[in-house]
This record gives sequence, structure tokens and C-alpha cells, in this order.
Amino acid sequence: IIGAVGVVPGCFDQKVVDALVRVNGLERPSMFAMSNPGDKAEITARDAYTWSNGRVIYASGTAFEPVEVDGRTFAPGQV
Repeated sequence: IIGAVGVVPGCFDQKVVDALVRVNGLERPSMFAMSNPGDKAEITARDAYTWSNGRVIYASGTAFEPVEVDGRTFAPGQV
């Protein structure tokens, strides 16, 4: 799923993440929150990794700090 509008920060909420994980079955879903700056992002790295239990492949247009979920550290990509 790709967000690139910067109009509705946080629009990829937990319901969206849950649905994305569910429809992808055993595969890892991809989330790209391209809006800049970070306060305009559709979803933060922390929320994406936390709500998906680390399953998502996440990148954003803004740098986010690494996120730890259940003892695993995830480093979000910046594109």
C-alpha cells in the first residue's frame, strides 16, 4: 500500500494494517508512507511495525528511528 498525499496524516490506521496483514496471508505486506515531513506521514514506522508484529516491509519519505517489537529491531527504509 502506498500513501503519497500528505493530506491526512495517520490515515493508515490499525484497521488498515490488520486488513493488509490478513489479506497477505503468510507473505509480508509492504507499506510505503511517502509523505514528508514525518508529521504528515500516513503511518509511522513505530505503528506499522507494532500493529503488524513486525511483519510489514516499511519505507517512508522521512527518516524514522529503528523500532523494537518483541525483542526484534526493525530499521525503516527511507526512499
